[in-house]
Amino acid sequence: MKRIIHLLSISMILTSNTFGQKPDSVFIPTNDKGLGEYTEVIIVDSTSKDNLYINALEWVNKTYKSGKSVIQTTDKEGGMIIGKANTQNLVYNNMGIKNDGGYFSYNISIYCKNNRYKYVFDNITYNKGEMVLSPGADLAETFPYNWTGLIGKNKQTRREWKSFQRQADTEFKLIIGDLKVSMQSARGKNNW
Repeated sequence: MKRIIHLLSISMILTSNTFGQKPDSVFIPTNDKGLGEYTEVIIVDSTSKDNLYINALEWVNKTYKSGKSVIQTTDKEGGMIIGKANTQNLVYNNMGIKNDGGYFSYNISIYCKNNRYKYVFDNITYNKGEMVLSPGADLAETFPYNWTGLIGKNKQTRREWKSFQRQADTEFKLIIGDLKVSMQSARGKNNW
């Protein structure tokens, strides 16, 4: 997890300094209902379902502070791991002072079959920190439907929402990259 936090910090610095990128631009992948969802099927040749499952379980336990509290359901026979997790705390800038912007909670599912696995990060929902705005927005929303009133309609709030989306998107990409590296190693891991 420390490695992910370090990579996230570096990535956020690089992302904020990228030339040619509009400050409001962020692409959040969505499912068929328009809700934020990161998913992919990955082929891992010559790897059994059991090896992929064991590797996925090990990855969850190493990646999250407490893998046991993240995991909600496991099924070795079915090759399935389902859990609930949170992103790192988001940061927002209020008059030059960095504050707790809250976090996104999400579901994580990993399904394993012989020679392939599928990951799904979905139900990505905003939970407020020190901000006075309401929780409950989906990561893919252009702007939270429930952020109404004077505070919810100002430009700073809109910038902060885009910043939250960028922070979460960067974290998901780092987590997914780490999962892919870990799952690729499942192929030769049990041949010691």
